[in-house]
Amino acid sequence: MESSARDSLGQAGKPDPIAKMERAAGLYIHVPFCREICPYCDFTVVRPRTGQGRSFVNALGMRIAREGTRGPFAGRRLESVYFGGGTPSLLPPAGLGTLLDTIRDSFEVAADAEISLEANPESATRRRIDAWLEAGIDRVSVGVQALDRTSLRTLGRSHDRARALAALEDLERAGVGHLCADLIAGIPGQSAADWAAGVERVIASGVTHLSIYCLTAHPDTPLGERVARGEIAIDEDEQADRYQQGVALAAAHGLARYEVANLAAPGQRSRHNLLYWTQGDWLGLGPGACSHLQGRRWRESANLRHHLSPGSVPRDQEEVLELRQRQLETIMLGLRLEEGIDPREFEGLGGGSLEATVPDTLAQLIAARAISRSGGPERRWRLHGRHLLLADAYAERFAREILA
Repeated sequence: MESSARDSLGQAGKPDPIAKMERAAGLYIHVPFCREICPYCDFTVVRPRTGQGRSFVNALGMRIAREGTRGPFAGRRLESVYFGGGTPSLLPPAGLGTLLDTIRDSFEVAADAEISLEANPESATRRRIDAWLEAGIDRVSVGVQALDRTSLRTLGRSHDRARALAALEDLERAGVGHLCADLIAGIPGQSAADWAAGVERVIASGVTHLSIYCLTAHPDTPLGERVARGEIAIDEDEQADRYQQGVALAAAHGLARYEVANLAAPGQRSRHNLLYWTQGDWLGLGPGACSHLQGRRWRESANLRHHLSPGSVPRDQEEVLELRQRQLETIMLGLRLEEGIDPREFEGLGGGSLEATVPDTLAQLIAARAISRSGGPERRWRLHGRHLLLADAYAERFAREILA
C-alpha cells in the first residue's frame, strides 16, 4: 500500500481515486433484518421479531461509542459509512439518525464522507426518504434486481415493477446525491428483450450508479436446492451475454464499468466499496460483518443474539494475512477492477514483482489474450472484455501457482 500512497497523483497531476481510498477508513454496519428472505440469498439475514430492531439499534449505538474511544479504529478518520444487510431501510428512520449521530460523536467523520444505505423498493417511501436525507444519508442503493413479472417471481421479490420505479423516481426527486440500483443478469426464463428494457428503464429513472450481478445458485439456499434437483437451470453463457448487453447499454448512457459488477457516472463510484477492492481499512459491526486493518482481518459472530445486548461480541474468525495471502488478494481484487493490478502495489508487499511471482499463469493469460499491461506510467495488468467475467477463475489459477 505504501508505494501507492506515496504516488497519489495520476497523469497530468490529477488525484488517483484508488490511491486515495487506500488511505481512508470506513465503517460498515450490517443490519440482518428482512421481512422476506429471497430464495437466492446466502447473506446473514433473519426475519425480525417484535422489539429486535430497537434492541439492535440500542446495543449497536453503545458498541459504536465504545469502538470510537478504545477500539482498534479509535482516532481514525471515517471517509465512508455504509448501512448494508439485510434490509437496513427497515430500521425506523429515527433509529438510523440516532446511529449516525453516535458515529459522528464517536469518530472523526470527514465533512464530505459518503453515507450509504441499502434499501428495498417497498421500504423507500417518501416519508422515510425525507428522514434519511435529514439524517445525512446521501447515497441510496435500491435492490431492484428486475422489473419483469416472471423474473421477480423467480427471485421471490415482494415488490413489482411499479413499486421499484416509484422508489427510484421518489429518491431522484427528493434530491438524493448518489442514486444506485442493483440488477441481476441471467435470470432463468427472462427474455433478452425484458432484460434490455429493464436496464434501460432503470437508467432512465436517474440512477448514477448501477450494479449488475449474475445470478448465483448457492448450495444452501432454496434456489440452489432447486438447481440441484434439476427444477431450474442457470445458463452461464446466457448470463454472460445478458451481462455484456447490460454493460453496453449502461455505457451508452454514460455509466462506465470500474469493477466487474459496478458501473458509474463520472464522480459517482462507490468510495466505500473501493476500500474493499483496494484492501483499505474498514470496521464492520453487526452479525457476520468483516473488518480489515493493515493486513489483519476478523469476522463478527453471525449469531444475532450476540448483537441484541450491550457487551463485547465474539469473533467467528480472525487472521493476520501472510505475504502470500496479501499477494493473492492484491491479484484477486485487482483483476476485478477496470484499472487492473497495480504492479507497484504488488511489489510494495515485499515479495517481488508479479512477473517473477506468477510467471507461468501470467504467460498463459497473455497468450490467450485475456490480460495485458495498460499504457501510461502505472502499466497496470488488466483483463479484457468478457475475460473480466472470469476474474475469479483466473485468480484461482494465480493462487495455485503462488501456493505451489
